[in-house]
Amino acid sequence: MYEQTNEQTNERMDGRTDGPRTIMSAARRPALADVPERVQYKLGVTVRRCQQHKAPQYLTDCVTSAADIASRQRLRSASRHQLLVPRYRLSSLGRRSFAVAGPTTWNSLSADLRDLTCSDESFRRSLKTFLFAKY
Repeated sequence: MYEQTNEQTNERMDGRTDGPRTIMSAARRPALADVPERVQYKLGVTVRRCQQHKAPQYLTDCVTSAADIASRQRLRSASRHQLLVPRYRLSSLGRRSFAVAGPTTWNSLSADLRDLTCSDESFRRSLKTFLFAKY
């Protein structure tokens, strides 16, 4: 029976082996540090599609602009194209729902990215640059 040492186990878990035992090469495996930025990218694109009414209705209903509410039209958030972030009760699940995470991500973007007049391709390119600039 084959016995492996702790070093071999660690190498395989880290993807450091060159043999056929590796499932995925290190170049194709996503880095864990990139995952939050990838999620923010997907949320940003989806929220933009919601604002353009190109997303499913159940997602579009979760996105409310501050400019759409009469009592908030004169606020700074309305002129900055920010979205309303609803209150949530469960700290473990509430902030991860699309209704909260989508507007939170959108509001964290720079003002030029929140502009809806640029093309979709230009928005995606600028969003990637904005999110992945620190790498």
